[in-house]
Amino acid sequence: MKLVKTVLYTKAALRSLQAHKNRAKQIRAKIDQYAATPETLANNVIQLSGSSAKRLRIASFRVLFTETETTITVLDVGPRGGIYE
Repeated sequence: MKLVKTVLYTKAALRSLQAHKNRAKQIRAKIDQYAATPETLANNVIQLSGSSAKRLRIASFRVLFTETETTITVLDVGPRGGIYE
């Protein structure tokens, strides 16, 4: 049986999801999908250079996260242009 990873959100990530309520449901669904079956979204995930974080692309939004064997910690969520600052 495959283990589904636990998804944790930082305060910054939760604040961003609150600010983007119209997209929050879609973003959370994609994060949960990645936690359950990472191979389905593998082409949308990239390791960020110079960082231990990864990036998940969801339409025009980006999710920055770190990953261990059992957890995914969502660091921040935001539109493509300003998320990397």
